[in-house]
Amino acid sequence: MLEAKALGISAVCAGIYFCYANSTFYIFLDIGTGVGPFFLGFLVSPLGYRGMYLAMAGMTILFMIFFLPYY
Repeated sequence: MLEAKALGISAVCAGIYFCYANSTFYIFLDIGTGVGPFFLGFLVSPLGYRGMYLAMAGMTILFMIFFLPYY
């Protein structure tokens, strides 16, 4: 469903960079929604749910530190 929305948005506003950014966001959101739980399931066995959520929080902070210079 999200891929169709991304394609529809990119078709309506051709030539504007906003459309590319918006469609890219929705495509990767769709991929992350499908693939993320599959890979995070492998972390639950060795770390437990608490460890998995702490690992995801650490990755979020790490990615924010890497993103801030580009913002």
